[in-house]
Amino acid sequence: MSAYSAQLIKIIKNIKAGPNNLVFVIRDEATSAGNAQFCFKLQVWKLSYNTESNNNEFLPLAGLILDNRDRNSWKKAFSYIYTHFKSKRKIIVTYSHGAGFGINRDHSGVIRAGTLKPEVPIAPEAIHFIEGTQPLSISGKPTGASSKKIAILWVTDIAEMLAACLPGDPIDILLMINCNMQLIDNGYNLRENVKLLIAPEGLMRADGYDFAHLLETVCHNPSISNDEMAIQIRDAFIEKHRRNNMPASLSKATLFANQLIYFDETRKILDELTGILLNDIDFFMSGLTKVRNTLVLPVTYDFLHERPLPLELIDLGQWIHLVSQEFPEIFAYRRINERFEDIREKITIAGYVGDEIRKRDNENAFKYGFSGISIYYPKDFNSCMRDAASHYAYFGDAIDSRFIRESKWKNFLSTYYKKLQAS
Repeated sequence: MSAYSAQLIKIIKNIKAGPNNLVFVIRDEATSAGNAQFCFKLQVWKLSYNTESNNNEFLPLAGLILDNRDRNSWKKAFSYIYTHFKSKRKIIVTYSHGAGFGINRDHSGVIRAGTLKPEVPIAPEAIHFIEGTQPLSISGKPTGASSKKIAILWVTDIAEMLAACLPGDPIDILLMINCNMQLIDNGYNLRENVKLLIAPEGLMRADGYDFAHLLETVCHNPSISNDEMAIQIRDAFIEKHRRNNMPASLSKATLFANQLIYFDETRKILDELTGILLNDIDFFMSGLTKVRNTLVLPVTYDFLHERPLPLELIDLGQWIHLVSQEFPEIFAYRRINERFEDIREKITIAGYVGDEIRKRDNENAFKYGFSGISIYYPKDFNSCMRDAASHYAYFGDAIDSRFIRESKWKNFLSTYYKKLQAS
């Protein structure tokens, strides 16, 4: 990711921000300081227009160097920016690996320390993975720091930060260069703090967006609406892939610009369905298991390298549709499916689904789905173990998710897995 990050910084430096725009870059790094010493740093850089030199200045903010092992360092950086600088339109871009519930997650699976709750049992090796007791290393050199001291940046952290820094003043666009982020939990948790979430439901290339086009659009057409900007971001995304000869990545992309104001109603539609299922779960178990086994993991299948990833996310729209087909005699399910399709039309301002994704869904018995909203739904107990971090998010105390607290989905998952184990 560091090479792509450097490329992005170069693009930002070369853009004429203009006198009415400010660009901030919050970047963290872990580097060797020599003599077996290591530096964990988070710093804020400011790109602004110097009217005297008629040029950009890209300088670090003096005195604002934070320790990125502190899970509140990101919040402190954002708080400083929003306290000292005001703006009519606010766009946040996140850049790193994505894993559904959070970003900045690397292959070691570092995660905030905490304890699990007993609703669904978890294997000892998964707890070991969650606690992250393996020491961190940089270029093969041990740092002496335990990975449990460096936290993943959860989407709930972003929501809490925005609520604290900008109460009642949602940002216009959250643009995520992170895979698998169109999770219903994220849309619901951010709905009061973000107007538009632009992110992939599945995977995307780290250099997928055309940031030069985005920044030039903001600078030269400041009156453009958020909806129009979302459409331009989608169109520029497609054009960049074609221009740079990346047809394989484009054919397997699922990118959506979703209005989060409608996610409260989306949660209510889902709750109505899960409420019916929970009222007579023994009757529905066989059909539910069949539906879940029909769904492969569209959002978490690495189409670029043709390999499965350990995340257990499925497409929400496809699941609701298949449940309504599995129980055609229950009129309420058909009506719920119709209501979900209606609300989805309002949610998505702009979207793109690659030809390969559509082809696989049309030709294969196993379905992927591309409604633009995913949900956490492991196939069985063993599947939970393949993604202990997501399991921990739902059944541990790592995060305080309003979706988990206020929806019936956690109760549905707990009941479903208990019935599976009993059978």
